[in-house]
Amino acid sequence: MWTAVASLVSICCCYLVLRQFRELRDFPTQVLLSALMLRQLVQAFPDQTVRISVGGMSIPALVSILIVLAFLAVMDGRVLRLRHFVPLYGLFGIVLLSTVINVETGGLGRVAAKWILFIGILTLTYRSILLYGLQRTMRAILSTLILPLVLQVFSIALGTPKANEADGSASYIGGYFHEAVFSTVMVGFTVAASLSRPTAARSLPLVVTGFVSLLLANYRTSVIAGLPVLAACLVLGLLKLWHPRLRSAVVIAGIALTVAAVPVILTQLPDRYSQVADVIEDSSALSEAPQHLDDTERYLLSGRLYIWSHYLEAHRNASFARKLIGFGPEAWDGVMPLIAHNTFVSYIYEYGLIGVALLLVVMGYNALIVFRIPDRDLRFRLLSAHAGFALLNLSATPFWSNEGLTVYAILVATTWAMQLGTARSTASSIRSSTGHLPGRMTAPHSRRGLTESRTPAP
Repeated sequence: MWTAVASLVSICCCYLVLRQFRELRDFPTQVLLSALMLRQLVQAFPDQTVRISVGGMSIPALVSILIVLAFLAVMDGRVLRLRHFVPLYGLFGIVLLSTVINVETGGLGRVAAKWILFIGILTLTYRSILLYGLQRTMRAILSTLILPLVLQVFSIALGTPKANEADGSASYIGGYFHEAVFSTVMVGFTVAASLSRPTAARSLPLVVTGFVSLLLANYRTSVIAGLPVLAACLVLGLLKLWHPRLRSAVVIAGIALTVAAVPVILTQLPDRYSQVADVIEDSSALSEAPQHLDDTERYLLSGRLYIWSHYLEAHRNASFARKLIGFGPEAWDGVMPLIAHNTFVSYIYEYGLIGVALLLVVMGYNALIVFRIPDRDLRFRLLSAHAGFALLNLSATPFWSNEGLTVYAILVATTWAMQLGTARSTASSIRSSTGHLPGRMTAPHSRRGLTESRTPAP
């Protein structure tokens, strides 16, 4: 029954994506949309795709390789010369250095494939924004992310939840293999939705839809990650109701009210969420060895504190060199009980203090250059998305998963593309290779053109 429903929904969603090609005629952009849709199709049928192997490889792994090859074939190498890539190249450098020194080559291929996937999505999304404008590109990306949302609705209608935590709560994830995968995709949906309209107020209905989906998926980390995006759109929408002279006072009053309300709200939250406040208030357990944690501490945050303690204990006991550069990519596999469920804990184990520092440089740099975007409404929405993604890394590993890297690639591409100087110079380079702007574009000097296109007319 479920397979038939999922198949019918998948066909309809594929048709929706193919309709985008009528307007978005740029071939690399079509490759991008096809790859994003293909990833969702693979994830929507885990029972079939995981069990079937081709040449000893699972279907998801094979699809990832095919997507990487497709990206390598259509990517414009000139974009890789952007100065914004410098922090990323530093991060890639420590991955290679840690691999060489630790002679840990087993995980390098998997890590390299994921980062090529990231660069491919980043560069092709960047290109599409320059060619078609931000809102048009985000609406096209949303069409590839409709599938999990529709499947979630059917899972609710058919009463087929997935058991989640030990407290008996249920997760509606539309047949996906795990809540983390589904909810990370929906974080991407929420981010893209917030950028799909010229103003936050107009994008709010889609953002609320994405956030409700996160609540139904019942994955605590992603719900927290979606909060800044929802809050930004709500605040920006509400501010439009006030006279410009009163907006500063409204913002100050809102901040004061939020600060006063947070302690009260935290005491009323379900136990799984109130545990976050407990860890923040008393973080001393993070410095304890795993064998010294009591039963209560071991089960905090669904056992994450216990998992982190293994990684941090290994780092504390490591040699000085490994404290700096870590144990190598994917070195945790077969050594640790589970994946770290925290990007920073994972990086300090795999790539050491230097790796964590470079990761923070990458994330901080891309968040800071948001301030160079002239559109204040868009700037606030992007900052909230960067904040949400940072929160996601505190209790999950989006830099390890393809879904998480996809979200960050779209976010970074938008951040880079919406800066006037970079966009103009790169768009001229793209035009020289294509000879025209495929598909329909909004005139750059029109009212909508400020966000629809940052490039001069050909």
